[in-house]
Amino acid sequence: MGIYAISIAVGLGLGPTLGGLIAEDLSWRYVFFINVPIGIAAVLWGYRIIPKGSKNPGQRLDLAGTLTALVFLTTLLLYANRGEDWGWTSPMPLALLGVAALFGVLFFWIERTSAQPMLNLSLFNNRRFSFASLSALLNFMALYALIFLTPFYLTFVLHYSILKVGLVMAASPIATLFVAPLSGTLSDRLGTRVFAVCGMCIAALGLFLLSGLNASADAWDVIWHLVVVGVGVGMFQSPNNSAVMGSVPPWHLGIASGILAAMRNMGMVLGIAVAGAVLYNVAPIASSLHPGYFSPAEIEEFLDGMHWAFISGAGLAGITALTSLLAVERGRGGSRTAPT
Repeated sequence: MGIYAISIAVGLGLGPTLGGLIAEDLSWRYVFFINVPIGIAAVLWGYRIIPKGSKNPGQRLDLAGTLTALVFLTTLLLYANRGEDWGWTSPMPLALLGVAALFGVLFFWIERTSAQPMLNLSLFNNRRFSFASLSALLNFMALYALIFLTPFYLTFVLHYSILKVGLVMAASPIATLFVAPLSGTLSDRLGTRVFAVCGMCIAALGLFLLSGLNASADAWDVIWHLVVVGVGVGMFQSPNNSAVMGSVPPWHLGIASGILAAMRNMGMVLGIAVAGAVLYNVAPIASSLHPGYFSPAEIEEFLDGMHWAFISGAGLAGITALTSLLAVERGRGGSRTAPT
């Protein structure tokens, strides 16, 4: 799990840096083109090394559950992503929220009644699995408050180039890269909970410290704050992933991995939505920023909004520490008998 966390950290670190280099020398449009050869390489490599597996007789795909989950998640995340631009209570976002609620209820009803559900809800009877999965969601919400806000600060307040923004932003995932495998190794010996809780406490501290950045900060001020968050996230991710995957029987590892991926992607979108909502409500000027055209009053307004948005991220990290503390198994929860 520590090595898996490294791959995420390296991707998060190289992505902004490579994107900044491309956008600096070519155009921002080429940032999307570079994903084509990367995607092709990933498909070819995955086809070569990922085992084909086998299908057990009598098993079938839960198409009804899959489709309702698709509609539920798509409308919910679209509401979270676009609600600020459209107005949270305008007809379109409310319609999306209504569709999400309808299909969410329908999805859980299908999963409860299906003989072969896509999502076995009995997994959530396991306290450790439930709270560790929730912790994964909240962790990425807190992390993406940082990933969303910091480039705005570096660009509009400190006037860094696109490439320099990418290089500074690499500090947090690089710290995670070094901490995650060590945290994973130690958690194998000492247990997952202490590292998950301490990691998110450190991440909360880092986000709180970031809330105090001002217009006179230099690159190293930002970098060491980002490193604190990266250390905390690195301490958290490997043990928490291990807690999720280790709390289910082997035949449910696939869906457990899928839930972790869903928590990660939902956390990214919801974290940006929460941080953006706080930023734009405290500092409306942030919705119409142009680099190089800030008055001192506008800078102060933006910094005030950023302060409270980072505070909200620190609060999310603190809640993650609490849910990680609660992720202790009381009995096995859920059946560990092989499905027939």
